[in-house]
Amino acid sequence: MKGFAGIVVLIIILITIIILINSTHFQRNEDNIDLLIPKINNFVSIFKINAKNMSYDCNWNISQISTTNCLNDGLSQINSNFNKNTLITCETISLSKIDENNYEIKLSCSNKIPTPLQKETTFTFEKKILLTRPQNE
Repeated sequence: MKGFAGIVVLIIILITIIILINSTHFQRNEDNIDLLIPKINNFVSIFKINAKNMSYDCNWNISQISTTNCLNDGLSQINSNFNKNTLITCETISLSKIDENNYEIKLSCSNKIPTPLQKETTFTFEKKILLTRPQNE
C-alpha cells in the first residue's frame, strides 16, 4: 500500500508542477513592443497637442526672434515634463523656422533601458510637427 500511495503522491506532484509551469507566462519582447506602440502614439499625440496649444500662447506679431524664443521656452518646459515618463526619453527638441508663419519641431525619442529580465531591445522614433501662426491674430 505504501508503494501505491507514493506513486499517487508523485503523480499529484507532477500534475501540479505541470499546471504551474503552463500557467506561468514569460513575457516576450515582441509582446512588450506591441504594448508600447499605443503608448508611444498616445505620447506623441499629447506632445503634439501641447506644442500646438503652446504656440497660441506666443505672440507671433512682435518679432521673429521673440517668437522663436517663446516657442523654444515652451518646448523646453514640455520636454522637461515629458522626460518624467518612465518608458520614453526625448532628446532636446529641435525647432527650425520654415518661414515667418511656420516652424517645424523635430521630436526624437528612445525607450529607456529595459528591465534585467527582458532582452535588451532599444528603439528610437522621430516625429515632425508643424506649428503654424494662429489664424486669430
